[in-house]
Order: sequence, then C-alpha cells, then structure tokens
Amino acid sequence: MSVRNLKFKNLYFILPALFVLLSACSTYHAEKNSNMPLTSISNKDLPDEAASQKKLKKVKKADDAFCKVQKGDLVRLEFSLYTADGRLLCSNIPALKDVKNADYSECYKDDIFSRPLEIIAGQPDLLPGLHTAVIGMETGESRKIILSPEEAYGLKQENKIKRLSSRRTFPISLKIPSDKFLEIYGTAPVEGRRLRLIPYVEHEIAAVKNDQVFLSADIQKPVASNDRFGITRVYPEKDTIHIELDPDIGSIFKMDNEDCRIVSKEDSYFSVDCNHPLAGLELLLRINIAEITKKTSAENWNITWFDNYDRGLDTASQEEKPSILVLHSSQCGWCRKLFEETMTDPRITRYRDNFIWIKVSEETSPEIMDVYGRKSYPAIIFLNSHGKEIEMVSGFKYAPVLRTELSRVLHIDKNSKKNSQVFD
Repeated sequence: MSVRNLKFKNLYFILPALFVLLSACSTYHAEKNSNMPLTSISNKDLPDEAASQKKLKKVKKADDAFCKVQKGDLVRLEFSLYTADGRLLCSNIPALKDVKNADYSECYKDDIFSRPLEIIAGQPDLLPGLHTAVIGMETGESRKIILSPEEAYGLKQENKIKRLSSRRTFPISLKIPSDKFLEIYGTAPVEGRRLRLIPYVEHEIAAVKNDQVFLSADIQKPVASNDRFGITRVYPEKDTIHIELDPDIGSIFKMDNEDCRIVSKEDSYFSVDCNHPLAGLELLLRINIAEITKKTSAENWNITWFDNYDRGLDTASQEEKPSILVLHSSQCGWCRKLFEETMTDPRITRYRDNFIWIKVSEETSPEIMDVYGRKSYPAIIFLNSHGKEIEMVSGFKYAPVLRTELSRVLHIDKNSKKNSQVFD
C-alpha cells in the first residue's frame, strides 16, 4: 500500500471520531435533500435502519456524557450559600455581594469567594457538598442542594471548645534536634542565622553540633503587641521569657491550623471554640454552572519553567508579561508539594500563558535568595514585565488560594499598564 493510500485510510478512521467530537453539546439534525431524486439512491446504498439507530444512540450517549460534568473536570460556577430559613451567608454573585449577615460573614473576608469559583469535580473544596453536587450537570444548569449539618460543617462538638492558659513561659536558651529544625524551617541550620522560633521573640543560632541546634533569644526589655486576637505582652526575667495575652472575646485565634473563636476569658485563662461558625446548621446551596473544561483538555495545560533567572526576566520583558518567581530548596518538603500539587492543578496551569514562570533553588543561586532576603522556602514573588516586585507570598499555597493571587496580580498589572500609557 502506498504512503498516499495509507494516509487516506487513516483519515477514513479519524473522520468519524472528529465528527463525534465536533458535534458534542449540540443537536444533530439530519434533513432530506429535496433536490436529489429518490431514484438516484439504490436500496443497497441505504444503511440498515436498526443498525443506524443503534449507532446514533451511542453517539448521542457519548455527546451527553461529554457535555456533562464528570469527575476530574474543571468547573467554573456561581454559588450562594443560605441557612435553611433563607439568610444569605456568602455568594460570589455580584448582585448579592452587598447582602451580608452580621453573624456569618466570614465568607466575605476571604478573597477566594469574591471571584468566579473554580473547583475540580469530585475533589473536596472550600464549600461542603459542592464537589459532588456538580457531577452530571451541564453548562448553564442550576441546582439547589439541601445540606444536613453532617453534610455541611458537621455537628457542634464539645471537645472542640478548649480552655487555654493566657500565660506562657519559655527558656531564653534552648536546643532542638537538627531534623526537627529542618522540618519546621525547610532549610538546614546555619550558625549566626536569626529567626523567630516563638512569637514576638527573635532567636539566634548559637551553635550546631551533635545533631542539635542551640538557640539563644534576643530580648532585652518588655514589648507589647496589639494583635487581631488581643494584646500580647512579652518580657524577660532572668533565664525565662514570659508571654501574657489579654484576649478579645469574639476574635479569631489560630490553633492547630484551625480558626477558633475566643468565647470567654477569666483571670489567667480563656476559652476558644474551634467548631466552624456554621456547625450544627442545615444549609441551602444554590449553584449555576458557568463553564466546564474537560479533564482530558486540562491535562494538556503544562507550565514551561525557566531555571535561569536572568533568561526568565529577559523573556518577560520581551513578551511584556508579568512573571512568577518561585524560590525553593531541594531539602524543602513544602517546596516539592508546591510543584507537584499546586503548580500542576488546572486552576493554576490555565494561567500558563499569562505569566513567565521562573524557579530558582537555594543550592544553585544563593545570590538570588540574598537579593530578595529569603531564608525560608517556598516563596512566590510576583514581578512586572520590567522585573519590579509587585508582591510576595511566603510558604506553601493550595491551588484555590494561589489562583486568587494570580487573578489579582493580573488585574494589578493590567491597570498599571493602562496608567503608564496615559503618560506615554
């Protein structure tokens, strides 16, 4: 068989698949051609009716499945969350943004909810029940879901209400194992380095020996800090550091990676409630599907990374794009998690062409770390097309959080370019 005939044979098999793909999400209408005489078609040219119907059903079934949300698809949607009696809690619908409930306005404090929400179908997200509710839905379809307390934010648990001391003491000099230090800071200990091991007090690494890190606190006089959860006073006494908190009732107190709420205080103790503010409530979730990106399409979105700092900045300048600089270390577990999970998430890779992506390691380019004054990793730095820093975020970020930052930085960069054109 000639190469030419082989090409046509392959085309013969490819065309039906292309037809099915291109006809997805649309209704196929077959009409008779009134200009063609019936005598021009013989019976042997007509397909078997039963076989044709069977094939059409298969095509329609494939099209229907293609149009609907399936597990792993990227879904953009609008949502509104209400209590069972109709009180609006939060929404990303602009017309509803000014309707806020004083008791449950936490959603509005998070910028994630102020923009179109994107989720991965089947993957638990910020709102309960959302990742399963979207499966089987189509673009433009709306749905109302009633969430029981167990399906929403859980039942209120008494063991999540905790009594804590408002007074703590720490030794001025202390030691920790080297592997524990590496786990906490993501980098090896270096003699003379200064860091904060406990809040409000700076420590210096005095020595590193026998797999132990020896630290000494640098505090000479009492200090006070007005924090979002109250006033904290720190003062040294002989070989001890004292930390005292005067908590504000109703404030958020971070504990074990949970946002707890200070509910009472007495003498040297205070109590926090780590239950979600909506725990124990039945909720109503309204959603509308704005856009569906199939998993198979999103899998082709790959970020092209520059390992060379200068080359990355030159490309950003030439293409007039902002850039994302990730500072990392080969010994940093959170750095690996950032690259393996967050940076491969379709909510991030959809921005692959909007930025120039640069990653620089502590081991190969320590001078770059000094430029940005970084001693802990990962760090994500947003730069404009001229290499000027727009903002920096520290530590690991999950995809929904970083996606919000990307969207916001693009908005800042766009407005900056518009303003600069006024003076050109």
